[in-house]
Amino acid sequence: MALLQSASQAILSIDRTGRIVLANPKTEEISAYTGEELLGARIEILLPESQRRAHGRDREEYFTRPRVRPMGIGMDLAGRRKKRNRVSGRDQLSYVETTEGVFAIAFVNDISDRKQLEDRLLQAQKMEAWEGSRAAWRTISTIC
Repeated sequence: MALLQSASQAILSIDRTGRIVLANPKTEEISAYTGEELLGARIEILLPESQRRAHGRDREEYFTRPRVRPMGIGMDLAGRRKKRNRVSGRDQLSYVETTEGVFAIAFVNDISDRKQLEDRLLQAQKMEAWEGSRAAWRTISTIC
């Protein structure tokens, strides 16, 4: 249990119906929800509204054939904090079978800061390319 409490990743588990049955302190920190708010809530509260319906279908499909999905397979995860601002993550899925049924377990890294840096770098690169093309057009127009 100490491992779960001190993990640097958000770790949460859901049942077949999508109810959160376990959430560690890092999940609370990233989501800004308390443990009491998370436990028993549907996992979709942590997703942007535009992705909730598709996630429900994906969850149902996952539970028909549970499997381990390593970190980095698939795409980055878009999440939602309590105050509705977005969070970016990368997750790994696993599952555990118990006498009470199958439970999905997600290990989530918050990559929001990295995504913001990537976005700023992309904007800077676009601006640099635009400035370069402006300079090229000025050179061409002075020649012609």
